[in-house]
Amino acid sequence: MANIGLTRLYVWKWGTNGKVAMTDDGLSADGVWVLDTTRENGNLGAKTANITGLSGTPTKITGNNEVVDVTNPPSAPSVAIDANAMNFVVKQKILGRQELSAKG
Repeated sequence: MANIGLTRLYVWKWGTNGKVAMTDDGLSADGVWVLDTTRENGNLGAKTANITGLSGTPTKITGNNEVVDVTNPPSAPSVAIDANAMNFVVKQKILGRQELSAKG
């Protein structure tokens, strides 16, 4: 496991067309949100970003009391971010939450 200091994180959402979502659908005008230490943007930086699942787990297939094949499924990487504070509106967009038109 490597420990590397974080200076900033870049986050974005994929649109339905397979490109970075911009403007209202995205996280900013150009679609990319910088999670840095700028208080004016509602950020206080990130502490950790743990990356897991970079490689698939090989599975042994047995037959007649011996291993006859090994499958190697594709990887499924994911990143878990531990942030001190993140802009509330941007965080809600990343999580896929939408404001309801009716209050209450």
